Amino acid sequence: MLDVAAEIANFNTGRDPERLSMKYELMRTSAFVFLRGTCHLFYARLPSGSVIAGTPATWICGDMHLENFGSYKGDNRLIYFDMNDFDEACLAPCLAELVRLLTSVLVAADSLQVSRAEALALCHTTIDSYSAVLRFGKARWIEEETAEGMVRELFEVLHEGTRVDHLNRRTDLKGKKRVLKIDGKKAYFKFRVAGLAGQVRASARRSEYLTRVEEVSWDRAGCGRMRQPALQDNVNR
Repeated sequence: MLDVAAEIANFNTGRDPERLSMKYELMRTSAFVFLRGTCHLFYARLPSGSVIAGTPATWICGDMHLENFGSYKGDNRLIYFDMNDFDEACLAPCLAELVRLLTSVLVAADSLQVSRAEALALCHTTIDSYSAVLRFGKARWIEEETAEGMVRELFEVLHEGTRVDHLNRRTDLKGKKRVLKIDGKKAYFKFRVAGLAGQVRASARRSEYLTRVEEVSWDRAGCGRMRQPALQDNVNR
């Protein structure tokens, strides 16, 4: 039988103790957050001889769940809605991605106050849409002109904000300088690194806002980790 506690401890060996403590604290808050923070356990528990393992290998994000979707602005200055987390991307059976997404829907249902029946209906809709896009045979994307429902509402809200609004949420203006807000949520543990500041400053010369970097913060960056050994091992076999 899999020793869950030992597997989690082994997987997180070598991580910064302070950030690891924050991760474990978050994982205790709900089953969905636990699922997000233990991607390696999820893939380790998938049956090795299942239909999933026999599907064609493709590049997947590696950790697809409900909260790894969001908006971003492309090089053409248009806003898109799509997957936004790729730090665990790997070559793997294509259905592994879909199974993890559907699992996240079912596990998150309670936190989202969605009934079991509604969650199952959403899973069926997801499968139908996924297969329809595959049959279409062409990559698709969601932008303002094609968005509907909640995603359309998100685009409308985004249009109401500005870059300055976003900067004000994440930084404080002290005189003519902006410093990161160390709120323990988006960023924490402020420290000064002169050499790194110079490198970041050099790469940000074209920015109209970031003209001088003096402070760096650590981003908690969710509950995962930038590797996926269990899933990759299955692919290699």
